[in-house]
Amino acid sequence: MKNFFKEAQSIEGEIIRWRRYLHENPEIGCNLPKTVTFVTSTLEKMGYSPKLASNNGIVAVLDSENGGKTLLLRADMDALPIMEETDLPFKSKNKDASHSCGHDNHTAMLLGAAKILMDNKHLLKGRVKFVFEPDEETTRGAKSMIDDGILENPQVDAAMAFHSMVGKFLNTGQVAYSRGPAMASADIFEITVEGKATHGASPEFGVDPINIMSHIQIALNTILSREKPQKEPVVLTIGMFNAGNVPNAIPNKASMSGTLRTFDQFVREKLKNRIIEISTGIAKSFGGNAKVEFKMGTPAVINDLDVGDEIVSYVKEVIGNENVIDFPSAMGSEDFSEILLRVPGVFLWIGMGSISQGYNFGMHNPKAIFNEEGLVYGSALFAHCAVKWLENNFSR
Repeated sequence: MKNFFKEAQSIEGEIIRWRRYLHENPEIGCNLPKTVTFVTSTLEKMGYSPKLASNNGIVAVLDSENGGKTLLLRADMDALPIMEETDLPFKSKNKDASHSCGHDNHTAMLLGAAKILMDNKHLLKGRVKFVFEPDEETTRGAKSMIDDGILENPQVDAAMAFHSMVGKFLNTGQVAYSRGPAMASADIFEITVEGKATHGASPEFGVDPINIMSHIQIALNTILSREKPQKEPVVLTIGMFNAGNVPNAIPNKASMSGTLRTFDQFVREKLKNRIIEISTGIAKSFGGNAKVEFKMGTPAVINDLDVGDEIVSYVKEVIGNENVIDFPSAMGSEDFSEILLRVPGVFLWIGMGSISQGYNFGMHNPKAIFNEEGLVYGSALFAHCAVKWLENNFSR
């Protein structure tokens, strides 16, 4: 079997240069003109014919032209609206954005894998579909690309993605795997209560939306202790509460926003309905009205056991059993879940610097620094797993 780790090491300088360009030029959401131009031109230089999908997503296909299945490899490209606070010589040139979640790493890793696989096309028994996703941070990117047909022509049979982990326990180049549920669903909701404004000295002439909202907030917390299955992890968080602008008047409206996270789809839908029922019911009992809006949502990341275990066995061939860590489910969210709803696949964490290695700031922290030595692991593992999975699942 070809040693793809050595191949990745031979182009490490290139992978690092790609990553540093992306790190210096972070862009947010689906507005990624520099990123898209850079990724497409880099793929074209390798011999690919990349196409745009949805709103600034990129798809490129490597076809062995001997039949077989199709494996999708995904990297996200968008940055965070956070000002970088590092002293890196290649720190963000955009004061309003930074790659503090490591998506520059993922894009560079996948470009590295694309180069390695193009150079070893003769080893493929099937097709690799490289997907570069925009707008992951808002959880809209994957769904919009799916709606634009990225799982078709050719039809995708399995999918794989890596995400950087820094500032925790995972050493550089190690991989963490969650069998089954990996990350929670996430639903962002906003509750608006309409009351009746009045002077603060005469509350009896009004309907206090702040009082109503306070009762709703307490009641929503009770869902977790009294209504959800006690063995099912659920997190309900209120992060915003807005009402009024003067201290001596009861306002007409109040609003609050929060998130609901769980792993079970039935529990997810049940609790979304209960948020609506509780909010409208309490508001009505106090003489007001409540409106609940679910503004954004993404399902839980559930790793397919068969594909996940198989891919992880190939990961172990490269980095050793001792460097693959069993990882419990996390309550964060990732829109790779949209792909995994439709295609069996696996989402893995890749170490880009642990606390014990001196990397003390985690993802979404403006001071986060990622160990670039981890990039070659991502490229090598993408390439190795693609060749092995297509070979062992080959059918004409």
